[in-house]
Amino acid sequence: MGDATADAAAPLRALLMGVSRFAPAVAEDEEPMPGQGWDDLPFVLPVLARLEQAYQKLAYEVRAVREPDRRAVRQHWTAVDEEQYGIVHVVSHGTTAVAGRGRTAEGSERLSMVPSCGNPGFGTDVSLWVQEANSLAHPMLFVVDLCRAGRAARVAQLAQIPDDQLHAWVIAATGPDRAAYDGAFSTAVAEVLEEMADNGLDTSPSLRFVRWDKVTSSIQNRLSATGSRQKVHSTKVDTSQPLELPFFPNPNWTGDPRLERLQTVDAPVRAFVADLGAEHFMDRVRDHFVGRRRQLAHLAPWLDDATVGGLRVVTGAPGSGKSALLGALVCTGHEEIIRAAPDIRRHLAAQQPDGVASPNPMLAAIHARNRELDAVLTSLAAQWGLPARGAGVPSPGPCPT
Repeated sequence: MGDATADAAAPLRALLMGVSRFAPAVAEDEEPMPGQGWDDLPFVLPVLARLEQAYQKLAYEVRAVREPDRRAVRQHWTAVDEEQYGIVHVVSHGTTAVAGRGRTAEGSERLSMVPSCGNPGFGTDVSLWVQEANSLAHPMLFVVDLCRAGRAARVAQLAQIPDDQLHAWVIAATGPDRAAYDGAFSTAVAEVLEEMADNGLDTSPSLRFVRWDKVTSSIQNRLSATGSRQKVHSTKVDTSQPLELPFFPNPNWTGDPRLERLQTVDAPVRAFVADLGAEHFMDRVRDHFVGRRRQLAHLAPWLDDATVGGLRVVTGAPGSGKSALLGALVCTGHEEIIRAAPDIRRHLAAQQPDGVASPNPMLAAIHARNRELDAVLTSLAAQWGLPARGAGVPSPGPCPT
């Protein structure tokens, strides 16, 4: 994705900071009152140890900082550029308060990590870290397990930056005004990282990194499976586009040049390829696609004839080969896919010349499953060179139920 994958070969480094014990938050010359301060979080150190191992399984060099005071938090944050950290993961209490001031000084985005000294302040504002990280040369992911963590994922200053230009990303434990409980979020993250190291979350070998939406949905599913009410908040992305961020290496990646070429096609078509699964194109279609000659011989001429009009619907039982059939049809007729993988078309043409569609510049390919109507229309507009919604095109309204 644009600049974000430019340094994909660079060493992967992660900074983990966790606090389980807190000193009373009082001035040095004052005595603490009973109950004043922050409750200890006994779950933090065990979950931090598990996270350290999980990130290491993904080939990360990990710096785990336990019980940092405010000075240590600030020092480690200011070193992130020099140390080239790709991920910063924090576990502690979170607060929106500003020391010595009323609630009106908090602001809607402020979120500080509470250090072990119990006095958050200059250098501990995670939302500010996110803003600053966007100016770094390399992309950075913040995994934030604090109460009200969603504030770090909704920084207004970054909301209008296109996905392929953004360099600061957030996966947060809970909503902007919600509590986080017992390290459930970080435990879910560790479980997903462990599964990712084992099977890549079943990511296609054509992708060097596991997709953002697959990671965030897997974390939420883990949380929900435990009965937690927490809702993961993350940096908003256009899910109609394939977003490949360099944070989660795919152990299934093969580095096959042909598979990689399929990832160079224009973004809307790349989303189709990624969602259908590159193995459909490169294996099932190119090498193992057999049969369905009658269906292809019926569909290919219809696709070529601009005067026919109408619709064609492909139906069949689960596993009967509907996706492979449509994949074969699109591979032979979509100019972008032909450019990236011409051997698929040559193979199918040698098998069945009358079942191969002609290259068609007006052929659009969309995988619509789990996508809203707006996303489908945006993809169609991009492939056909039409103005996107918001440029004088009225909203089509909600999808019918």
